[in-house]
Order: sequence, then structure tokens, then C-alpha cells
Amino acid sequence: MTGDWQELAANSAGAGALGILGRLLAMAHSDRRPLGWSLLWEVPTAIGMGLIGKGIAVHLGLSVWPEYALTIAVAYVGPRVIDLALAAARKRLGVER
Repeated sequence: MTGDWQELAANSAGAGALGILGRLLAMAHSDRRPLGWSLLWEVPTAIGMGLIGKGIAVHLGLSVWPEYALTIAVAYVGPRVIDLALAAARKRLGVER
């Protein structure tokens, strides 16, 4: 039983770390200051995006390195781009909110 929790904690920590890496890459390519109040919002966003990326990778059944790459990529694009992509898909499919 404790092994399950340890594995879950390790996977979650890894996903969070990859999410932080992805958001750091995004911040490196932006014109915002890297340190400031916005950093308080970036940390939970990065962890959340890492967990979402990990979930997508597990759902797709990716192996280790593609899983890492997808997790970092999802964190890099962030929630704004994902929201825009979903809105465009809904519009294309004719689905109302």
C-alpha cells in the first residue's frame, strides 16, 4: 500500500519538475522580467501543467522520453494556448459551450 503512494508521489514530483522546466523555458523566451510577483503564479501553473502533460502522456501510452517531452511541451505552451486550441476545436466542430 505504501509503495503505491510512494510511486504516485514520485510521479507527481517528476511531473511538477518537468512542468517547472517547461515554464522556465517559456519565461526565457518572453519579454517579462524573470523575477517578480508574476513568479508566484508561474509555480502553481507550472506544476499543474506538468501534471496535465503527464496525464496526457500516460493516456497516450508514451514511453519515458516522449512522455518527458510531451510534459515539457504542454507546460511550455501553458494554459492560454491550450484554451485557445480547445476553443478553435469547439468552433470547428460546432460545439456550443
